[in-house]
Amino acid sequence: MSPPLSKKLKILFLSVGLIFLGTVLALEFQASSPKGKLEGGTLQKAEKSLDTRMGEKIHALNMTLKDQDHLPRDLFVSHEVRYEGQVFQATVDSEWATLPKRIKGQILKTILENYRNSRQQRMKETGEPTIIFLEGEKKVAVHTVLEDIIH
Repeated sequence: MSPPLSKKLKILFLSVGLIFLGTVLALEFQASSPKGKLEGGTLQKAEKSLDTRMGEKIHALNMTLKDQDHLPRDLFVSHEVRYEGQVFQATVDSEWATLPKRIKGQILKTILENYRNSRQQRMKETGEPTIIFLEGEKKVAVHTVLEDIIH
């Protein structure tokens, strides 16, 4: 025996209401989810611009370090912007090991400030980036939100 018509209508309206409510909630969560401020081609252009700008800053810092600290060659060998600008990674020369820890800290701080400012201008990101210096495969300096580690 089938249920009365009014019971079928109640079930139909309840089903439609649940589907509607589910759709509204899904759209609301999607609209409020965190997204990067830049996407697609704009993100790639901003990342390339950031990489170019940091290349200029690294070159200037290499010149300054050679002039002031009498380093025989460039301290920074290469650099790379990674993970949509969240990470700046640079490879340092073996001269890194000869520098006093105070100077290493100043260099890390200088790169961090330059990267943070350039990243904010070009990527429209305000969060704290991660900075990594590598000597070969070994991490010799790292800046994260939580701490600075310098070897």
